[in-house]
Amino acid sequence: MKDKAPEGASLATILDAPVDGVAAPASPAPMRDAVSALVNLGYPQAQATSAVSAAAKTLEGAASTEQLIRQGLKELAR
Repeated sequence: MKDKAPEGASLATILDAPVDGVAAPASPAPMRDAVSALVNLGYPQAQATSAVSAAAKTLEGAASTEQLIRQGLKELAR
């Protein structure tokens, strides 16, 4: 249960929090949805956020939620 968010923290607050000391850019809806999907699959918030960020960089451009989830899962499998 260590990876649970503090009580009262919103998803937007969590997604905009710094990861590894680097502030993340504002998250568009597909990125938020992809992170949420990975968290719902059981991945910790920090891992899901990192995987989706890496997926967005790999996909370069406006990626759909589905594309981000697929690529995020590939990132997590590495």
